Amino acid sequence: MNRSRALARPRWLTRTTPVMVTVTVAAISLAGCSSGSSSSSSPSATPSPTYASVTSAGATYKTGMPDQQPEVLTSSNGVLNVTLEAALKPVEISGTMITAMTYNGKFTSPTLQVNPGDTINLKLVNNLPESTDLHFHGMHVSPKGNADNIFVDVQPNTIFDYKITIPADYKPGIAWYHPHWADNEGQVASGLGGAIIVTGLKKLLPTDLQNITEKTLQLKDLQVADGAIINKNIDTNAPTTRTVNGLVNPTLTIKPGETQLWNIGNFDAGIYYQVQLTGQKFYVIGEDGDPVNKVWSADTLTLPSGKRYSVLVTGPPAGTTTLQTLPFTTGPEGDQYPQVTEATLVSSGDVQTAATMPVALAPSPNGQPFFQDLSTAPVAVKRTVTLSQNSESTKFYINGVMFDGNYMYTPQLNTVEEWTVVNKTGELHPFHMHVNPFQVMTINGQPFNANSYMDTMSVPGKGTMVFRIKYTDFDGPTVFHCHILAHEEAGMMSAFYILPPVGAPQPPASELKKVPAPVMGMSPSGSGSPSTGTMSPSMGAP
Repeated sequence: MNRSRALARPRWLTRTTPVMVTVTVAAISLAGCSSGSSSSSSPSATPSPTYASVTSAGATYKTGMPDQQPEVLTSSNGVLNVTLEAALKPVEISGTMITAMTYNGKFTSPTLQVNPGDTINLKLVNNLPESTDLHFHGMHVSPKGNADNIFVDVQPNTIFDYKITIPADYKPGIAWYHPHWADNEGQVASGLGGAIIVTGLKKLLPTDLQNITEKTLQLKDLQVADGAIINKNIDTNAPTTRTVNGLVNPTLTIKPGETQLWNIGNFDAGIYYQVQLTGQKFYVIGEDGDPVNKVWSADTLTLPSGKRYSVLVTGPPAGTTTLQTLPFTTGPEGDQYPQVTEATLVSSGDVQTAATMPVALAPSPNGQPFFQDLSTAPVAVKRTVTLSQNSESTKFYINGVMFDGNYMYTPQLNTVEEWTVVNKTGELHPFHMHVNPFQVMTINGQPFNANSYMDTMSVPGKGTMVFRIKYTDFDGPTVFHCHILAHEEAGMMSAFYILPPVGAPQPPASELKKVPAPVMGMSPSGSGSPSTGTMSPSMGAP
């Protein structure tokens, strides 16, 4: 179905600049991209420089090219200083030049690698012809000020300085960053989005697995017309080209019996992936950036938009096998996707002794398990959230309301709530929560054996999901929504305000009605103050 919709937002949230992929904008010059260290993997040597070609969704690509790991920007001495320039650029995608929205001129966005306790100082330079911003998806950090504040409007030819303070006891795993402000469906679909790796996951493994090879697999799809990625009027049910790290069916390498850690993320705007490594199992050690309580294995993993898994894989006997996404339907009112080979895994070289997969991970540095079961926790409030849409699938609702900027709920910090999400539609909706992850309790009334928290989970069509959530560490305004971004833009998002804990000063009632006016970016010559608008008190320092 065509999922491009006009979202009924407050006037100051309505985008007015059309996306024209052929527009040339005045660029803000950059002195450099980061003061942390940078690394990238060079393509490995191949027996032959000749690759097969495939024509798909508007372009012709080379297949079988060696995997190219995303550039890694690594923190140094507790700080990652990085500049990301968002701009329309011609980029090479599997041997073909295509105009895309890029960070720092690359379709495969750089990975930000940090440690618990680090600070990310990120300068976002907007050289797009439309507003943008950043959301630090899956990060348990402040939603206010210059942190994970989605109510920031970085207009064309302006910049914004983000400061993300990562708690010292932060959990290791994979999160990601992507636009959230204006046409986030079109911007993410056109390429904007990259991984955030919080280190430490391998340290939770048995000693013999702590130095294994680690790879990031960015799953993105694209549709092309006139040499550019389509980012307007996107039909998510139309033929599309799926990529891994910006390549069509690349070649991944492993040794027979070798164990590798793969961080897999669906960095797409809306489509699903049901991935399978033919003949092999995935051993899940992290989900949505949270280490698991018990390691579990699976033949397939379902990844809606925004979902991430950290998995151990073992090299099969010498030869080739395929990483594929299986045929998948989101329901009678949704989309249908065919089988696609995502990548080819070549197993070659010295045979390794296969490691025994762990059944559990080491506890956190403070000796406590990362996953604190909420099933017996006192519940302060129970809420019901109903997802629905009109018969034409052009308008989407939460509790009968399209997003209007009004706060739907005001939960209290340091409390546990139980939410029942009712999906009245005939298609899956991936439910995404900002700031705090949640523990799924039941799906369609059946107990769900949660092994970790998560921030993105599909609610079955005509079904229910019950989860519990504990609000910790950070108060302020934020949102929850469907992570099919066309649905979010067409109304399926709600704002809520996490109140400070009982006994602490509370925001005035006037600030608990509606999300504040946006914080604006500043001109390149600005002194650090917003170029227009002001930061409301509720949006103050994180």
